[in-house]
Amino acid sequence: MVKYTSEQRLQILKIYYRNSESVAATLRTLKLRVGRSVENIAAVETSIANDPNQSIPRRSQELGIAKTTLWRILRKDLTLHPYKIRLTQELKPMDHSKRRYVKSLVYANKPTTLEELKANIEREIAAVSAEMCGRVMENWVQRIDRCKRARCGHMSEVEFHS
Repeated sequence: MVKYTSEQRLQILKIYYRNSESVAATLRTLKLRVGRSVENIAAVETSIANDPNQSIPRRSQELGIAKTTLWRILRKDLTLHPYKIRLTQELKPMDHSKRRYVKSLVYANKPTTLEELKANIEREIAAVSAEMCGRVMENWVQRIDRCKRARCGHMSEVEFHS
């Protein structure tokens, strides 16, 4: 239930009787921002101090605040800029040579058209062994399991294996 101050309640009554409208129409004309109240802003600030790595959906659920309201509080009231962490694979020294090797295979016959290039790429993809695909799938399943164990939260260390 939304808690209004005495002044807000008085204003609601005046508008309601002056316009002879429904309660919903009266509240729409007020455009009261109860979501971004001082209490909610303080709760969000405390929550961030306790766990800065918590996701917006999870924080929203814990605080009982809509995700969009939480986002607005973070951006406008607390001047924070939440972002989504995107995990990317670190390029290792061997990656450069592997990429150059695949590129040399794809461009071996010097394709002149897009169709020839696509055909070369498809040929090299087809040449990937079933064993390699199996290792990639195994690694992917292990990373998904780690994500599940972390309850889709921040994972302190993500390992990538080739």
